[in-house]
This record gives sequence, structure tokens and C-alpha cells, in this order.
Amino acid sequence: MPFTWLTNPMIKYLIIFLIALIVISAVGLIFLMKRKPNYEIATIGINGKFFEAEVADTAIKRAKGLSGRKTLEENKAMFFIFPRPRRYNFWMIDMNFPLDIVWLNGNKVIDISKNVPSPRSGESPAVVSPSREADRVLEISAGSAERLDIKIGDEVVTK
Repeated sequence: MPFTWLTNPMIKYLIIFLIALIVISAVGLIFLMKRKPNYEIATIGINGKFFEAEVADTAIKRAKGLSGRKTLEENKAMFFIFPRPRRYNFWMIDMNFPLDIVWLNGNKVIDISKNVPSPRSGESPAVVSPSREADRVLEISAGSAERLDIKIGDEVVTK
């Protein structure tokens, strides 16, 4: 019999315990991803225009981002802070509106992804990355970068 070890009661209890632990962990992770994290607010300025930005400075906050939200007001933003500069990929999973993604390194704009679309039903979400390494990202309403004349090389002020 190839599964004779399953007749041992201790092994059965260990397997049941491990399955229960996996289920509880999965439910907990889903709960954490569904609820809105408690974001700090920062004021981010580019070209004299200031955004009230929710700061995503942890892995969970960065993963959640603006997903699931219905809108983003004109003067609001999401501000992602990363531990080190890299060419991070951003994807529009569970997004309900398009965005401009302003890629920063230090206090300079290094790239801009304009009008990144939210996915249509049944469509894979868009994935974008900067042309150079970035350590911070500002997500703003689509069209804002052009309307506010935000361009590569602009200085960014953080309050």
C-alpha cells in the first residue's frame, strides 16, 4: 500500500492542521487586500500645482494602490515610495478609470506614462514601466500631466 503512512493518526491531524492554516492564511490575505489601508497624506507639488496624495509606502499599500476606487478627484493623487530605484512595473488591475503615471527619481520627473487605460471587461490590464529607474511614482487623473504641462526634468516638491 503506497499511502500506509496516512493511517497514522498524527499524520492525519498534521495534514488537517496544515490545510486549516492555509485556508485561514488565504482568507486573511484576501481580507487585507479588500480593505482600504490607512494611508498618510502628503502634499506633492509639480509646476506650482499641488496634489493631496495618499502615501503608499508599504508592500500592501503599493499592491492596493487605487484599485477598486470609482474616481480620482482632480487635486488628489496616489504617491508610491519604493525602498530603492528600479524599473518597477505598474498594472491597472481592478482600476475603474485611466491615469497619468508620473515616474520620479529623487525630486525630478524622469518619465511620464500618459492616459494609461483601465481594462475593459474581459481585457487584461495595461502594464507600464518607466524608461529609467524610479524610486517614487505619482498617479494622477488622466490628462492632468498634459493640462498642467508636467514634463521630464520638472522638479517635485514634497511637503
